[in-house]
Amino acid sequence: MLSDFAATLALAVLLGSVAAVLFRFMNGPEVQRVSRRVECPQLGRPADVVALRDVHTGGWVSVERCPLRPKAGPVRCHSECLRVLALKVRPSRRDARRGRG
Repeated sequence: MLSDFAATLALAVLLGSVAAVLFRFMNGPEVQRVSRRVECPQLGRPADVVALRDVHTGGWVSVERCPLRPKAGPVRCHSECLRVLALKVRPSRRDARRGRG
């Protein structure tokens, strides 16, 4: 009786996990918009970009807006600034509380 319950529980957990993975895959990553100042690797000029960051992995997904590319629509410059953003080290929590970063 206990083994039947354990098997049912394990199956429910497995199905729930599969459903969560499929839901995330079907809907794409959950992102947040983040504004950052970064130097454009192509133009060598600073820009205040709005980038999309994956909430779960912390990885950069795409650049939504860049003032150096004034045309409306998607940014089509290969978004090399995302590599620059990925290389920047985030401040530790202690440094962030002290206002250093």
